[in-house]
Amino acid sequence: MLTLLRSINDALQDGHLIQNIFSTRSNEFHSKNVKPVQKLYSLQNALQIESIMDDNLRTLCSQLDARFVEGANKDQTCDIADWISFFAWDFLGDMTWSKRIGFMEQGMDVGDMLGTAERVMRYFSVVRSTLSQEIHYNCYDCKSSY
Repeated sequence: MLTLLRSINDALQDGHLIQNIFSTRSNEFHSKNVKPVQKLYSLQNALQIESIMDDNLRTLCSQLDARFVEGANKDQTCDIADWISFFAWDFLGDMTWSKRIGFMEQGMDVGDMLGTAERVMRYFSVVRSTLSQEIHYNCYDCKSSY
């Protein structure tokens, strides 16, 4: 029974399950597929992106200063959780595409990307914890976008 072995985060494409390194139950699959990305997390690579991290941290601090210390929102409450998310996503964009997405500069969720990610995480947490995988694959249109 293949349905009993599916992970809720596997993709279904043309009737075939596509596993990923985060949700697979196969040690062999995980070991084989994690090797190409392991090197990205070495100390040498971390040191290479340190300047990108520093630049993004400077941007975060300058935006917070401009908006909540000196700007129109001076002495207003800053929701630091939002700004940590803006920083994280902008850093990942800068590291991946050599360009920030613009969350910190705009001070908002650009294109509802964070909202979409939040809804996807909520969906999978509910499905994983309360629904069977069979219900997920039979009731949810896997081709629809979030």
